Amino acid sequence: LAEFDARYTQDGDGVHGARAMAAAIAVALAGADVDAVVNAALAQLPGGTEIARNAEHAVRLAREFADEPAGAFALVPVLEHQIVDHVYSYGIAAAETVPVALALTTAARGEIAQALPAAACLSRVADSAPALAGALTGAI
Repeated sequence: LAEFDARYTQDGDGVHGARAMAAAIAVALAGADVDAVVNAALAQLPGGTEIARNAEHAVRLAREFADEPAGAFALVPVLEHQIVDHVYSYGIAAAETVPVALALTTAARGEIAQALPAAACLSRVADSAPALAGALTGAI
């Protein structure tokens, strides 16, 4: 259903991102933990796509930051430099926002009070990443 709806306005990474978020929310609403939720999203991202590469890299980084005292906020500068594209002029592309949301959900261990404001700190994706991170952590 997510793919069907997304195809009206999206293609490629936009459709993959919609499927990933739908899978993650469905698993979260069934009571899964953070890792299972994020893994459900990653499983929907076709290999070789920009969104899959970014998401796998972002989540790998987030798992390294999961025990940081500053939580998800410690990950913000890393995501800013390694995931968020500062050349491409359309900063709300799914290939950036979905990976950022998955990474911050992981680093925050599912805590909305960390993931959502940390997502808002990434100015290029601040109009979309907080909504996605909030949806994920809210469902968890």
